[in-house]
Amino acid sequence: MDLKREVVTMASSQGPLEHAMVRGDKTQKDTLLGETNNHEGEGRENKSWSLLAAWGGDESVYTSQPGVARQQKLFSPRFSSLSAESDDDMSITSKSTYAMTRSDHTRKTSCPGAYLRLQSVITPPAPHPLTDLLRTSSSQHQIHMDKIIHSMASLSRAGKERGRKKTNQDSCFAFRQFVQPHQAIAGVMDGHGPNGHVVSRYIRRNMPSLIAEQLGKKGEVAIHSVLKSSFIQAHEGLRIATPPINARLSGSTAAVALFQGRRVTISWVGDSRAIIVRQHADGRCEGIAVTKDHKPTDSSELTRILNHGGRVQRLADSSGREIGPYRVWIAGSWVPGLAMSRAIGDFVAHGVGVVAEPEIVTHDIGDGDTFLIVASDGVWEFMSVQEVATLVHDCETAEEACRRIVEEASSRWQAINEGVTDDITVVATKFLN
Repeated sequence: MDLKREVVTMASSQGPLEHAMVRGDKTQKDTLLGETNNHEGEGRENKSWSLLAAWGGDESVYTSQPGVARQQKLFSPRFSSLSAESDDDMSITSKSTYAMTRSDHTRKTSCPGAYLRLQSVITPPAPHPLTDLLRTSSSQHQIHMDKIIHSMASLSRAGKERGRKKTNQDSCFAFRQFVQPHQAIAGVMDGHGPNGHVVSRYIRRNMPSLIAEQLGKKGEVAIHSVLKSSFIQAHEGLRIATPPINARLSGSTAAVALFQGRRVTISWVGDSRAIIVRQHADGRCEGIAVTKDHKPTDSSELTRILNHGGRVQRLADSSGREIGPYRVWIAGSWVPGLAMSRAIGDFVAHGVGVVAEPEIVTHDIGDGDTFLIVASDGVWEFMSVQEVATLVHDCETAEEACRRIVEEASSRWQAINEGVTDDITVVATKFLN
């Protein structure tokens, strides 16, 4: 039986999509997490899942009712419930209580930073181990996500080369609630190089748990340090990944939005962008760029690269005319040719001044803010911030916003590049009025 088709069909048959995810290709496990989703499939019981659920093949970990955590078999020690990696479009709407990332042999399943212990209906839940997470600077940052977020969704579409689909090097994750009821998280990764898809998926699998672990150690008041450490750990983790990942000439962007009540902190490396869509009282819609691309020609970025022995130069065609963007090169060599000054992976480029340290900004969600859009450069190549804002400002759901952006970006690529399109990935968060 085609598990991928079964998961997608089941999710769409339940009415509004609660939280459907597909990870990997047909050789990997398919997963669905969500609230009160019913499943009827071959060799599986029909259960009403109310806290979280995951399955893949004959290995399952799930809860069957509130307050009951039931464990059948253990799966991968670092299971990731994130993605949009299939060749087909896949929309993800996040409404799960927590996001599961691992299971171990102590007979407990763990969400990022939180433990779900095996318990009976009458057994009180285990206390949350991350009490430091309650330390925030304002009551506005303690507001639960269900009071702020209307919907959250993501959509990724593989690009095309000469009319044929290529490997999608983009990845993403979107959790409407993360670790604590007043937290949510969303991220987009855009891989590049021969193993770019492997690097972006590695980040997708590991970044949420790294952030959760750092939150447990440092607390929410140190959010900038939390995010900086998580990005650097993700980068260094590629060196010791199992199975090994060759990231010498491959890497990925990363743009991560971490919500704390009405405050959202965005950290990023590379050229994946985040924007706020704002509706003014006079009816005017405004797109506000939250991030800026990390280009090697920016003054501070260029200085760092030159100080590390790198050079920044454009390619030249056979007639000597410069073409394409400015790229980072080793002095005296035409490698690696990276068109950004910050990235995760790209170990050769890191030898000449490219860094994985993210830039970080904070935005307080205002009454007029309607959407946060995080997207890969497949969107921004031919669409401006204002064009995206105008396109989605009247969307009723985050899923509708994702579909509008992906369809419009794809049509512009095809019109301009005659059948060649980049991978296009969007995570949209719609705010309650």
